[in-house]
Amino acid sequence: MADCRTKEETDALIKRLNRIEGQVKGIKNMLLEDRECMEILNQIRSVTSALRGVWEIMAARHIENCLEHAGEIERNKTIEQIICHLQQLR
Repeated sequence: MADCRTKEETDALIKRLNRIEGQVKGIKNMLLEDRECMEILNQIRSVTSALRGVWEIMAARHIENCLEHAGEIERNKTIEQIICHLQQLR
């Protein structure tokens, strides 16, 4: 659904993803530089957390839009999809 985000929301998500991309490149460089494992693991945890934040924003926006305009069957389907995704995040 292309109309589920405003241009400003999309821009903010792209900005977050660009930052995450830079962090991932940093992790790659850390590996190439043979940096300490715990240092690398901390960066991986940071990227994971940042991606989870993007997921939460996207999921919230999806829920808001889909549930607002959906009939009961579509609403239940959306809720089931989000619950499934939440369980997979663990």
